[in-house]
Amino acid sequence: MHRPRRLVGKKSKAKKSPFTVRNVFIFLALLFFLSTMRTFGGLHSTEGEEASSIVSSTHASPKLRGYDPLQRAFVSDSIKHTCIAALVSNSDEDVKDLTVALKSLRNLKVGSETKILIFYEEDLTMWHTNKITRSISPHHVDFEHIDFTLFPPFFDPKVEESNWNKRSKWGYQQMIRFWMSRIWDHPAVVENCESVLRIDSDSCFLETTEEGVGLEGLGEGIVYRANKLRKDCGEYTEGLWDLAKSYINEERITVKNPHLWDMARRFWEEKDNHLHKACLPTFYNNFEVTSVAFMRLPEVRKWHSRVSEEEPFGVFRRRWGDAGVRFLTMAMFAEEREIVRTEVKGYEHPCGAPL
Repeated sequence: MHRPRRLVGKKSKAKKSPFTVRNVFIFLALLFFLSTMRTFGGLHSTEGEEASSIVSSTHASPKLRGYDPLQRAFVSDSIKHTCIAALVSNSDEDVKDLTVALKSLRNLKVGSETKILIFYEEDLTMWHTNKITRSISPHHVDFEHIDFTLFPPFFDPKVEESNWNKRSKWGYQQMIRFWMSRIWDHPAVVENCESVLRIDSDSCFLETTEEGVGLEGLGEGIVYRANKLRKDCGEYTEGLWDLAKSYINEERITVKNPHLWDMARRFWEEKDNHLHKACLPTFYNNFEVTSVAFMRLPEVRKWHSRVSEEEPFGVFRRRWGDAGVRFLTMAMFAEEREIVRTEVKGYEHPCGAPL
């Protein structure tokens, strides 16, 4: 009788368990040896402490160490770079302009280490964010929300009247306030940026340039990289120079940049020959590169608070511009050698060329 053939596979060798008596004994002996050595200081070294410190600092949130008054230098606890920042509304036109501005950044040869921060005041649609992201691809974009419904204490936006109503009652004034002071407290800036290169959503770079823009950093001892000079005149500067003069007396401030301060005084006293109105010099700051640590100095923040958060609320009531305030800030707190003033080759605002 033919019996069915039984299929026999190869015998699998049983794996030996690592937990044998011998191995457990060796492991316990090793633990005892290590604990004994640590007790007598054999393994307690500064290298271990340094390694532990490096690990813990890696996971700690980065902080600015602040300002060294002797060196007039700024140091951070983590590696930071120049960030590019822009502010955009949720209008289709503004988003379209911003995509042109972002495309033009290829002329600056933006590296992968450069963080691009897009601040938005109202909800952006998925279509908006996709359009913005594609315009700078493959570079990553961070979208950061800011709340324009927050106002200074003791200022009632419902009762007060706005003298500059563009898209919303207080939107333009809130934009000024953001670029003047609020951006320097935003976590995305504090934690990631050594300096901020600002561009307006309707600006662009039409020529290739590699030097002098500020993407590589401001340079040792530099706190501000300014664009060309302009001026503001008339009602939008009314009271600002008087406030600045009274403020330096109240706070007993010795201005760090007498040249800029004297320029502001002359502009104000001589008035404009054509407009017959008092003027103040401004930096054309729709493009600028600014040190974050400098702007977070207590004396600078206190001055900014005096301008926008307290009476007479000149930013909201008179539309004092951030460009004029920036000029006065540098006159008060930055030495001449800490400011670089050069025009950027190929920079255009507003941008008139499709890219």
